[in-house]
Amino acid sequence: MSLSLTKRGEIWHIRGTVAGVVIRESTGARDRKSAELYKARRESETIKRHALGRAATLTFAEAALTYLEAGGEGRYLGRILDHAGPRTMAADIDNAWINAAAAALYPNAAPATINRQLITPTSAVLNMAAAEGLTTPRR
Repeated sequence: MSLSLTKRGEIWHIRGTVAGVVIRESTGARDRKSAELYKARRESETIKRHALGRAATLTFAEAALTYLEAGGEGRYLGRILDHAGPRTMAADIDNAWINAAAAALYPNAAPATINRQLITPTSAVLNMAAAEGLTTPRR
């Protein structure tokens, strides 16, 4: 069964089963075109995760949520998550991504600030994800 769209009030919702995963969630969209795009993206992500495994499709936001649920410090994660967005893959975070994030988030900050507020929290999230087997470990 593929995903279907239903409208509840003014918001479109998706519902169905894809690759054995039951999905029932709001698209957050008020117009059908945006809801269709959300539905297609969600279905594609679910199939990709089923085919490649969670480690290949883990987003940084998912890894951060796991980190916070385990009691990790979230003081500086808000800005990092805003910069990363919901679709940045954990595997895509490398030194170039960190350098770009540092330039965008802390353009005039001292190296110690960047280390404390960007590099350390990002590393903590990725290290915990690796320890949990959600992604491959990094040096």
